[in-house]
Amino acid sequence: MAIISDIDIHVNLKRRQALKILVASMATPLLTYPLLPVLSHPHAQQSSPLTDMDKSMLNLLSAHIIPSQNGNPGALEANSGNYVIAFIETQDATIIMAIQEALGAVNLISLSTFGKDFPTLSSENRNNVMETIAIAPALSEFWRLVRSLTVLHFYAQPIGYKHIGLPGPNIDKGGYPQATQETEHGCIKI
Repeated sequence: MAIISDIDIHVNLKRRQALKILVASMATPLLTYPLLPVLSHPHAQQSSPLTDMDKSMLNLLSAHIIPSQNGNPGALEANSGNYVIAFIETQDATIIMAIQEALGAVNLISLSTFGKDFPTLSSENRNNVMETIAIAPALSEFWRLVRSLTVLHFYAQPIGYKHIGLPGPNIDKGGYPQATQETEHGCIKI
């Protein structure tokens, strides 16, 4: 487990607390308003604090969390990676730095395992790196953040919820009190 020791060295434990606060503070607003236009945040108008490499890695992580398979769309088609990036860019500098350190640790795992930067890995090798980071204690908050934002964004989009048979937003229609397995056809139309 030398990789985990290397990660612990590169990820400042004080920043882990910042990520815990971020995850806790984002849960309620994201569950209530998953399509909140994060690009309207005042910080989004400034130049991006994330590097092109950071953005590439976040897009690839997101695309591998919900992959496109058998003709079914994934996070890539829903632009979930861009949502993750936009959300991160609206955060405090301390949190952004912690995320960048976590991305550095992910790349360190990639380099130490395969001798290549994460974005240049094959899909199979990226999956191997993601299996490692998913169980790495030092990256748990980072992993939860990227995974949660990806999933929340994807399933809030028609491309995500229609694929699993959900009819879409319903709160403004009074809900679907008579929902059945054939939800779209068994709902009260208001």
